[in-house]
This record gives sequence, structure tokens and C-alpha cells, in this order.
Amino acid sequence: MKTLLSLLMLVISTSYLQSQTVAGDVYNEDYTIIDNETESYDLNDNNTNYAAKYSISKFDKKTKKQTFNVFLNIPDKSKDEQCYTTGNNKISTFVVGNDIQIIYDVFDKNAELKKCYIKTLGLKGSPLSEAKLLAEAPCKSRFSIANTNFRVIYSPDKSKFAVLVDNASKGIVVEPSITIYDSKNITTLSTKKLKSLYNGTKIQIDPYTNFKIDNAGNISLNFNTYTAEKNTIIKSYEGDIPFAENDIKNIKEAGASATLDNKGYQGKFYNSLEDFANNKPMGDLRIENASYDRAFGESYKIMDKNGDVKKVKISDFPTALYTYNGDELYRAFKKEAYRFLAVGNVCLYAHLETVGNGYDKDKLYWSQGGINGEIDKFKEGGLEELLEKANLLEAYNKDKPKREAKDDVNDFYNKEVSRYIKYINILNKKK
Repeated sequence: MKTLLSLLMLVISTSYLQSQTVAGDVYNEDYTIIDNETESYDLNDNNTNYAAKYSISKFDKKTKKQTFNVFLNIPDKSKDEQCYTTGNNKISTFVVGNDIQIIYDVFDKNAELKKCYIKTLGLKGSPLSEAKLLAEAPCKSRFSIANTNFRVIYSPDKSKFAVLVDNASKGIVVEPSITIYDSKNITTLSTKKLKSLYNGTKIQIDPYTNFKIDNAGNISLNFNTYTAEKNTIIKSYEGDIPFAENDIKNIKEAGASATLDNKGYQGKFYNSLEDFANNKPMGDLRIENASYDRAFGESYKIMDKNGDVKKVKISDFPTALYTYNGDELYRAFKKEAYRFLAVGNVCLYAHLETVGNGYDKDKLYWSQGGINGEIDKFKEGGLEELLEKANLLEAYNKDKPKREAKDDVNDFYNKEVSRYIKYINILNKKK
């Protein structure tokens, strides 16, 4: 499958939408780290889905200039690490004191492990710390990395964070665990080794529904029992783990879980960007990861609440907005699938099949007038006209990327696309 840049580049700039998740810092997987009247800090992915390259940038809103852009060396290619921005690898950011904590996972293909690390970056742009290993789990290949969940949550006072490790693979048994850390010193306070069965049925902890840690280190969570054959939830339960305990206590049946399990049906439909931001999917339909089929009339495999799966053409989708391969946001338009690279009054898209190099510039698209605008092929000249009207053209021209000796076609092309995204986001942020 061909892809270009991931949703990790996304900076949503509508008046009601500040992050990709329910509450920004609570879920800490959106890519706006800090956003106030004077400055913004953003996490960026400056490369393709299958060759991630992350950085953190600061933008001064008074001078309208970027203060710094620090590359994080994630993944570390010298260690042969791999990282995929298709939702299979996660990266979280959270401000603790004068540092940005970056917790992320990569695939170590030599050791056949999926590893979770933490790094810190000072709010002034330095220092950038070395990576510290938090957790790891067996992973046979890059095709199975989506089976393992690493999920990070922070206490309200930021004194503690917890890392969940869970696995949905049929071939590898990984008992779920939760490790609680001291946020300031990044030292282990407690590790909970949990059972993978409840009443004889395999469970999976729901990483996004009611998964919280309080200031005292007590955990609340939901978990689902499910059928492995159809990937459907049998029942959802809720419970808690007191800080001094190692097992889930006070278990009782819960309402419908906000997510199905993580065995491949993660895509959801949304009526609006606001619903996407607030994690309010439409109905019970789920889209299977990596199920896109151009040969069958631009279709996906979709599962209903009963676990029944069928191919559905894009032209028959119940709504235009949907996620695919994790949290990547797409728009269905005239029977085609377009992935958002920037969202606001001006939107930038990549076609689902774009490969991401200089030979496919015609596969960038854009629209004006919000997310319902007509999608056309992107023209840099059109962007320059908008920038000139906003008195940003001079800054845009000075920011033209330079081709370095180490750059291949992909590297330089993605520098160009990153600049388009950067200045479209600046346009969208202007009042």
C-alpha cells in the first residue's frame, strides 16, 4: 500500500478543536503539546508512515517565527529500530516541570521486541536526554506490532505516570501489566502483573476507556472479554487496582466499551471534527486495519456490532470522516479516500495510495473553506497567494528547504511537504 505523511503532522486549528483526543493532556497523544496566546509547542513527524522521523518545534506567536525545531532521533536507526506512524506505534508527550516527557515505542527487529522508551526535552529546546527503557514485549515481526499496546497515563498532579503493556496476539502470550513511575525521577514505584483470563475467557484492557491514575497511584480501568474468532466483545467490565494491590478489585459489568479490542478493527466513523476530538464515533461500525481494496471499488472491510464483516465501498460510507489504521483521519470524497495532513479553513491531504516521493507531487490535494470544501490537486502557487495576503510569503520563501548531501528523493520531498503543512497550519491559526 502506498502512503505519504501521517496524521502525526496534523495541527488542527478550528476554534473548538485543540487536540485529537478527549482532553489533550489526559490522553497526551495529540500533537499539540502547548498552545496558548503567546506560543505553541508541537510534535511533528517529518517523514513517511514507514520511516518515521520525529521532532518538537516551538512557535512564537508574537514574532510569528519558529524558535526551534529539535529532532528527537526516534527511531534510533543506529540501533536498527523501526517505527510506523500508522497507529501501530504510539508516541505521547507531557509537560512535567521544565521538561517535555516523550514516551514512545519502537520495533527492535533484531531482538524481536517491541520496546517502550522515555526521553525528555527541556522547554528551551535542550537538553535532549538519552532514551531510557520502560517496558518491552515479544514481537515476531513488523506485521504484528499492532498486537502489542503500550499506553501512558499521568496523575492529575503530574507526580506519577503509568505504562500499560497488553497484547492481543494469538501466537504470543503476554500477560497484561501496569507499571507506575515517579514522574520527576522516572523511577519505578509499583508493578502490577495482571491475569490474562477472567472467568476462563481472554481479556484485553481497554486503553482509552476509564483508564486513569489518581495522585495516590490508584488505578481505575475497563477491560473486555472477547471472542478471538470474530474479534467482538462479549462483555465489558470495570474495576480498580489500589496502589498497594496487584489485582483488579471491585469488578462489575460496565456499559458498552468505547473501543472494540485492538486486534485490527480500530477505524471509526465520525459526524464531525468535534466528535473526532471528543472520541464520539458514530454507531458501532469498525473498519479493519489494512483492509483497503482498490480493486473492489475503493472499499474497506467493515465489522458491525454483531461481528459480521463485509466489504463496503467508500461511496456507501455513512459519513465522510473516518479513521483508518489507528487514529489517522480520512475524508471520503467522490469515491476516493484522502488522509488529512492539515486541518482548518485550509486543508491539505494525501491520497490513500500516495507513495511519498518527488515523483508523486501530483498526489497532494487541498481544499479551502473547511473540511467540506471541494478537494482539488494542490498547487504551491495557490498557497503562495494565500500567504501573500496574510503577509507570510516572505517568511515562507526564507524557509525554503535546502537539499543536503544525505537527502534522498524521499527526504527532500518530505522537507517540502513539511513546509507546506507548517505554513497552512500557521494560516489556519491566524484569527
